[in-house]
Amino acid sequence: MQAKSQPLYARPLSTLPFILLGAVLIVLCARGDFWLDEIWSFEWATQSVAWWEILTIRHDNNHPLNTFWLWLTGPLAPPLAGRALSMVCGIGSLVLMDRIAARFDPAARIPAVCLAAFSFPLVLYFSEARGYGPAVFFSLACALILLHAPTRPRFIIAFTACSTLGILAHANFLFAFAGLGTWYLFNQIRTSPGLALAVQRTALLFVPALIPLAAFYFLFLTRLVSYGPDYSIPFMVAQTLGFALGLPASEPLVPLTLFLSALVLMAAFAAGFGAPVPGSPRVLALAMIVVVPLLTYPVALRSVSGFRFYPRSYLVCVPFLYLLLALAIAPLFRSPKPALRALAVFLLCLSVAGHARRLASLVTHGRGGYSQALASIAAASPNGAAIGSDHDFRNRMLFNFFQHRDPRLARLRYVANQDWPLDSPDWFILHVLTPEGGRPNPRIGVDGQVYEYWAHYTFTALSGWHWFIYRRR
Repeated sequence: MQAKSQPLYARPLSTLPFILLGAVLIVLCARGDFWLDEIWSFEWATQSVAWWEILTIRHDNNHPLNTFWLWLTGPLAPPLAGRALSMVCGIGSLVLMDRIAARFDPAARIPAVCLAAFSFPLVLYFSEARGYGPAVFFSLACALILLHAPTRPRFIIAFTACSTLGILAHANFLFAFAGLGTWYLFNQIRTSPGLALAVQRTALLFVPALIPLAAFYFLFLTRLVSYGPDYSIPFMVAQTLGFALGLPASEPLVPLTLFLSALVLMAAFAAGFGAPVPGSPRVLALAMIVVVPLLTYPVALRSVSGFRFYPRSYLVCVPFLYLLLALAIAPLFRSPKPALRALAVFLLCLSVAGHARRLASLVTHGRGGYSQALASIAAASPNGAAIGSDHDFRNRMLFNFFQHRDPRLARLRYVANQDWPLDSPDWFILHVLTPEGGRPNPRIGVDGQVYEYWAHYTFTALSGWHWFIYRRR
């Protein structure tokens, strides 16, 4: 008798095309200019003579594992080299999504990988020289270890190692660690003959990993200082969900984004009722995207001086949201009815379409066109020129970084605001953080001088800003 062929979703290489597409997308998005936070990380790496000195820099922009990588590559590393750690971890995360989904439901593999591979926030941070991408990778690695037989010594060692690397990647790994601990304890209580045994099994795995995490927390995080602009919590929640789900994320549409996100989440959770899946993946998703943010946000406020909530703060939770959505779509893939399978494909296409515009902008514009803007100013000023801006710290750091890398910029110099009365800049840079940017004024007045609009260099939301270039009349 001829064996029945495997369905597409169960074939070993069924997710490979999506992993490869995701890898190509990550590489394409990693090509552009470094932006401020990446350049700041280069600054920390350059200041460290020895690798261990990285751990003495208590600043929220020092993500130790990423800073160590930049220390290895050096201050003149090209974008692909400086971002290689995040890129490798990002591609590895797609593979881990496949493996985790397969443990829950083989039919969820393609949806899980597809949702992650074409996710704007994941691709953004998988292609950026910061610690968020590696933190996601080690969070997923820990989750996969927990789905095996983690009471064996080699699994305990692997879990402790991944947890240690996760916290060194970024402090936000603690959010994932708390969610994984909640989920694992729930599963042990559900399957163990007694509560004491469930706690013992959980402690056997989590206590060894908790020791380096606790040391890092008390020695590094409790003295951490954070900086950045303030936004309202509803706006940040709406942005986090909007970017993750491919929905609108602008401030005027906050109520709509929150409403649509609530509908998607309720539908995803409701799809699991009556169809239990081994391993309680929906409890994992509930812990990651609801319980953990509610419990950890007050702790972060107390622990980190100046802590602010941004969409990237809970990036480690986003893959688990996609696992929840993939499990909701999986029954449609398994259905013998062509219409339901077509509906599954349509829902995935809808998700890709929601992220497509932002991803296209990230490929085209990256995180800003700073080097191109400065090169254009240099080309238009053969005898040299003075440049000023509306924000000395941010724009001067970018100016110094790119001037050090590009000899064409040697004749340019940056003039700080306090020096303008004696040295008025020939060029003025206006930076705008909002993704929309707005329409530039044809001319502006700065410190008694009139400047005319010259050029606009755009960026893609979340990382970077617009540069509006003005030239003195």
